[in-house]
Amino acid sequence: MGPCSGSPEARFSAADSRTDSARMPFPGLPRALRVFAAVAASLALALAPLFGAGCGAEASPIRIGINPWPAWEFFYLAEVRGHYRDCGVEVEIVEFSSLGDAKRAYERGQVDAYLGTLVEVATTHASDGRAPVVALVTDYSNGADQVIARAPLATPRDLVRRRVAVEKGSLNVFVLARALDACGASLAEVELVDLDQLGMLEAFRQGTVDAIVAYPPVSLDALKLPGSASVFTSASIPGEIVDVLAVDGALVRDRADDVEAIRRAYARAVADYEREPASALTVMAKREGLAPAEFEAALRDGVRLVGADEQAEYLRADGKLAANYAAVVDVLRRTGQLDVCAEAAFAAPEDGP
Repeated sequence: MGPCSGSPEARFSAADSRTDSARMPFPGLPRALRVFAAVAASLALALAPLFGAGCGAEASPIRIGINPWPAWEFFYLAEVRGHYRDCGVEVEIVEFSSLGDAKRAYERGQVDAYLGTLVEVATTHASDGRAPVVALVTDYSNGADQVIARAPLATPRDLVRRRVAVEKGSLNVFVLARALDACGASLAEVELVDLDQLGMLEAFRQGTVDAIVAYPPVSLDALKLPGSASVFTSASIPGEIVDVLAVDGALVRDRADDVEAIRRAYARAVADYEREPASALTVMAKREGLAPAEFEAALRDGVRLVGADEQAEYLRADGKLAANYAAVVDVLRRTGQLDVCAEAAFAAPEDGP
């Protein structure tokens, strides 16, 4: 039996679930503009199939679904600095407010690739059978993913029989499961409330949930609320939460040069940051709705970037990612989060950044 065998989903509060239309991307914008941007983005995605490239047209842009996360802002920085153009590929960044929304957009054929974790890759079910291939490892979480509760709750054990907000079918549930593992408890002993990142922050503020599983920028805002504190972070499970770019396998096969160009453009953006951090931080922090110092701290203290020279070590068939994927699938199966998962597929890069 392979790593992708089935088991039933965990229990969620159905009354608390949210539809895609309720999610608010673009956290750095005022709420009214976020509403407008969300509606416009949804309309554009809905109409996209009606206006596809005609016969003989140039290759269409590669649409990448992205949601707020410090390490993924380098994809936007690459766009601002013209690195995609210079590397010879056209890329369209499509904004979402949650990991789940980006994954669902891929499943519906609305984007060609998305940024997520191995949890999203394992649980992707594209309607037309498009299997995602991991083409780039961006980073691994080293404290940025957190379970945040309000006093008197102080440990994962205190979450038993409490309402905890997570994004259903996403990394959030994995983080919570690992937190509960540490104290001998299980997901069955807590009430999971299905909310996206912005929704859970508001629910936590209002006191309708007892804890949330969040990441920057939402986690930073949550920790500013009176009495709130982190009771578990990904620093306790180093290397387990790996963030990746998952690409339609057909693109990897038919447009390998473009996929390689995206890798190079991303690497150049990271190099920009390492060479001139102040200017890069200003661009990226604004998009996350954070002060540059806050964004730098989240990037420095919460994640560990994976360099261009490390990609092959992760992405080869017997590399680090294969073992990590098997471990993630094992946890998802054991905690009832997985019925059918995508078999792991990795695309190692060519030589050089």
